Amino acid sequence: MAYYRALEREQNARIITDRAGLNSHVDEWTKWESESDADPEKSHPLGLVITMESADPVLSPDQLEDWFRADLRLIGPAHSGSGRYAGSTGSDLGLTDMGPALLAEMECLGILLDLTHLSDRAFWESLEHYHGRMLASHNNCRALVPHQREFDDAQLSAIIERDGVIGATLGNWQLQFGWIVGAPNDHLHVTLDRAVDHIDHICQLVGDTHYVAIGSDLDGDVGSDEFPSDLDTISDLANFPEVLSNRGYSDDAVASILHRNWLDFLRRAWPIHSSGSVK
Repeated sequence: MAYYRALEREQNARIITDRAGLNSHVDEWTKWESESDADPEKSHPLGLVITMESADPVLSPDQLEDWFRADLRLIGPAHSGSGRYAGSTGSDLGLTDMGPALLAEMECLGILLDLTHLSDRAFWESLEHYHGRMLASHNNCRALVPHQREFDDAQLSAIIERDGVIGATLGNWQLQFGWIVGAPNDHLHVTLDRAVDHIDHICQLVGDTHYVAIGSDLDGDVGSDEFPSDLDTISDLANFPEVLSNRGYSDDAVASILHRNWLDFLRRAWPIHSSGSVK
């Protein structure tokens, strides 16, 4: 959090915590992009929504309000194996004894639930205990990659029924079944078009494009060799409009998938102003 605050002080980033702040930031960004005399060497601050992947740093649910006051707005309760609150990738464990209390406190404070990385059992138990807004920030389709890390159609449909959004992630092993990290994969040529296969599968489940977005997981801890061959740097995400268009998606649908669905989700989920606590 200190690092993010430092980015804010240097005007390189802006932490977004409520609908008013989100709308203001988007309006400023849109105006900056449209200015014909904008200095290309001067970037506009990036908007950041602070999330926590694995809630293990929250030592007990009664600490969560302190994290909320520090501007944490999304939590994925677990990441790998057995966590403090839930089982996750590589595990068949459900919620721990403290899991329901964490989810209840999240719902009370308005912290959004990220279902990504939860084990199947923890996924369904979380839906029983949490009735707030939920999402899957970076998840693909088990129908295309039969691995526990991805969600099956029932799980994807449950998120959609709760008015959530699924962010298609871009790691090759999650895009193409049989792609193995660290192994020769020359026989599997993965491109962004394969990511559209997952996006299209989600769209076909619901019959529209309102519940899928990009959840790249480009967090910098692996090399470009583990991502699609036409994605060399972050700027290559700009290839997505052409790839989606070539698959028959309209300009409006492309805009929804690339940015509008996430923005609309946050606008639905967040209050106009954040008071620091809802208690």
